Amino acid sequence: MYKNIFAFLLLTFILSCGNVKVFSDFDKSANFNKYQTFSFFDKGIENLKISDIEKGRLLNSITKNLDSIGIKKSQNPDFLVNIKLDASKEIYINNPYHYYYSPYYYYWSPIYPVNFYSTRINGELIIDIIDNYSKKLVWQGIGSGHISMRAKNREKLIDEFVSKILKNYPN
Repeated sequence: MYKNIFAFLLLTFILSCGNVKVFSDFDKSANFNKYQTFSFFDKGIENLKISDIEKGRLLNSITKNLDSIGIKKSQNPDFLVNIKLDASKEIYINNPYHYYYSPYYYYWSPIYPVNFYSTRINGELIIDIIDNYSKKLVWQGIGSGHISMRAKNREKLIDEFVSKILKNYPN
């Protein structure tokens, strides 16, 4: 049960575009001008633990973003696109000891010895580009951010997130 909830949360991190940090790296010996077509790495896509609806949104967004820079989807691709998702949960504990100050005295006391807890889910989307002929990783884009469960327009937010990652693709 926790795996299903966690899998749902994995994709919702995509919807938290406000705090997205993007990193990318590439093989400097790769000639990115020769990459004109792509396809998805089927085994990697099958292993994503998200719903088929969310998977479709993610794949459509990647296709749309690559198409916008002139790279088309093909049955005989120059490179393969693989996707990985990861998430971690952070728990914050706040113990609000109260301090009082007045001109006449300074007083510290744990009047309310109650701990306040908050959690935050950090998610990461990794987009790998693998040369179809040499089977080597030539580019990797990583986007990480906080998961937001309050997303209303998921397709738009997924597009924004993927475009932030693919903006670093060298072409």
